[in-house]
Amino acid sequence: MSGGLKEDPVLRGFVPSIVKISISSQIRQTLRNELELRGKTILEALEIQEVLIAELSRTIDVDIRSITSSRETRSVIPPIVSKTPIANPSEWVSLRKSTLTASKTVMELTEASQSLTEFKSVFKAILEDKLTSARIDSFIKEADEFIKIVEKNRAVN
Repeated sequence: MSGGLKEDPVLRGFVPSIVKISISSQIRQTLRNELELRGKTILEALEIQEVLIAELSRTIDVDIRSITSSRETRSVIPPIVSKTPIANPSEWVSLRKSTLTASKTVMELTEASQSLTEFKSVFKAILEDKLTSARIDSFIKEADEFIKIVEKNRAVN
């Protein structure tokens, strides 16, 4: 007997698996420690952002309604009721379209606020160690839908 370990094919696959599990466990523990250390601060930041987005959404909504009303009264309605033809129809159509679609920004902010609220909920579940794969899947789907809406609106504008 040589005193050395004999190479066993079963052990060859087993050892790397144990190393991966050990490293994965260490990473999870490090992440858990960071969450415990900074979780409350991150949650507070998310709550502040949630309030700010809601307030920004409300303010922009009021502003857009005011601008839309003013624009319609001043530039959109008069050519419609006038007996003379519209001087530049394509410019008028463009102005009318931008007037009608001005509320998209508020819709995007509302969607962002809802996504942030859901993200905060998911983050709380992580902190409380109550996160499920179904919850993660649901959040990812909602985030994807929000991103698609934003990208679609950006492409149109």
